[in-house]
Amino acid sequence: MKILLVLSALLVAGCAQNPPVKLPELRLSSHWRAGPTVEATGESWWKAFADENLNRLESLALAENLDLQQAVARLEQAQAAAGITDAATAPAVNLEGSAGRVRQSLNAGFGTLANFNPAYARTVNPAQLGFNGTWDLDFAGGLRHQREAAGATVQASAAEWQSLRLAISAEVADSYFVMQGVRLQKHALEKQLELLATQLHIMEVRVQTGAASEAELDRLKATVEESTAPLAMLNATVTSQKNKLAVLLGKNPTDWEPALDNLIQLAIFPDPAGGVPVEILRRRPDVLAAEQRVAVAAASVAASMAEYYPKISLSAAIGQDSSNYSHLDSSRSSFAQSFLGLRWRLFDFGRIDAEVKVAQGKQKEALLAYRSAVLRAAADVETSFAQLAAARERLKHLLEEGKRLQQVAQSVQNAYKTGAVSKDEVCNAERNVAHAEFDQAAANVELAHAIVVAARALGGPIEN
Repeated sequence: MKILLVLSALLVAGCAQNPPVKLPELRLSSHWRAGPTVEATGESWWKAFADENLNRLESLALAENLDLQQAVARLEQAQAAAGITDAATAPAVNLEGSAGRVRQSLNAGFGTLANFNPAYARTVNPAQLGFNGTWDLDFAGGLRHQREAAGATVQASAAEWQSLRLAISAEVADSYFVMQGVRLQKHALEKQLELLATQLHIMEVRVQTGAASEAELDRLKATVEESTAPLAMLNATVTSQKNKLAVLLGKNPTDWEPALDNLIQLAIFPDPAGGVPVEILRRRPDVLAAEQRVAVAAASVAASMAEYYPKISLSAAIGQDSSNYSHLDSSRSSFAQSFLGLRWRLFDFGRIDAEVKVAQGKQKEALLAYRSAVLRAAADVETSFAQLAAARERLKHLLEEGKRLQQVAQSVQNAYKTGAVSKDEVCNAERNVAHAEFDQAAANVELAHAIVVAARALGGPIEN
């Protein structure tokens, strides 16, 4: 019998091995079509903006964001679950003890002896104290593969936590740049309104002197109203982004105000570090998470296949057992026992077949999800760099147009000093400059958004 058990264990150890799963080979180009191949520096991506306000908001968000704290709790749960599977592979030893007082029935068990022997004590004080332990030998590797799956789950949870950190940092930066861009737009719009107020005063004087008609004055008033209308939406945008930032930072939106002490210009900021396409496999946390999910699925298949084979366990107990407290420490009360256990699901192979097929289906799904994650990552990078190039080009043209309008405004100013043109023409030229600044502010926001999207597509990085 012992020989059969040993042979069975050796057979299990040889047959229960699941071949390692290879990740699919994906053909990636050696460079991006639309972007640079600047290597990452390892520094948090938003620090390239050199904005202390942004740095402060990012630090607060990574420390206080409630979604991130939930992700940390999930990671801790995965780590604890991995600890449980680790413990399952080691022997389990328990210390057990009991003590009681029992008065036996005269009509059942040993208590009936009192009917024939009046000296027999019906009341006993049983006590037991000892150690017992069990150890699953795991020749089939089921516990080992469960431990591998739990470890990969921890790694996947850690990657998902990093992915969420990247998403939160991108949302913070996006909201911050929108707020700053709106401030630039409000500044440009207020300049336009000041100039329109001057023109309106000039027009009123001209109407009083008969140099202009009431219709011209009404048209200018309509222009003032039209130019004033965007202020309400700009203020609403600031409020909505402030509330969004408050939530991202774990603050109460009703009593939190961001400290914005400077206006920003993004035209000179560099592209985020890109690296070569294969770098996304080592940096994008969603790709890393998908890779770990493949490892989880592979280990789960192996654990399911281990159910085809018998499970062998050892158990033992040692201690003291007595029906009277006073005799518990006697050498005659000592006991010891050991067992070799065998459990084999001989008549349950149909269920095991189904369990293995389910695990293999999940493995196939995980492999396809990994391929999809890599392809989506590559598409995200290519798209983000194309959008970034377009945003830079648009801002470039608007800046060039702004310079041209500045030159025109300066020429009109010079002509006004010589009396060649009126103050109204000067205001018109300066209004064109202010309108260009308004468009440039919007383009600045678009460029900042494109940089944020590109940085997120490239997977950060974010310093720990």
